Amino acid sequence: MAPAVPHHRDHRLPAGHAVCLGLAEAARNQALAIAKRRLATEDVPSLAGRTENALCAARLAHEHMPAAVDRNAPDAGTINQAMMGKAMLAENAIRRVERAMELAGGAASQRGAGPERCFRDIQGARCHPLQAGPPARYAGATALGMDVARIF
Repeated sequence: MAPAVPHHRDHRLPAGHAVCLGLAEAARNQALAIAKRRLATEDVPSLAGRTENALCAARLAHEHMPAAVDRNAPDAGTINQAMMGKAMLAENAIRRVERAMELAGGAASQRGAGPERCFRDIQGARCHPLQAGPPARYAGATALGMDVARIF
């Protein structure tokens, strides 16, 4: 009998990446506050909308990881689903913070401004363990029906 996959409450992958989601949400809130105070152009609602879309995608990716683990199917498919969730969360959290910087405008880049700090901090998602390469190779190898045993 195969060992059970740890329940998501005990699993570090979704919990550890909650930081990315928190940074994305903080950047959104700070950028919206700044955007509301400055002279609005017709681009501001579009930037706010793209910001919301990236945040929604990050939230969905964060929910996807524990859902994959909760299926309690210790196999390559479960690993692939969890890794894809991690990759989507990191990509969309980074995109979200970048969009927040655009939305807030020049004020966002000032040292000490909330969005600027979130922008610096979210860069850690690029070099977090299991950087983009291995999960992408795993997903690609799975899609191609190749052996995934030596990827991680």
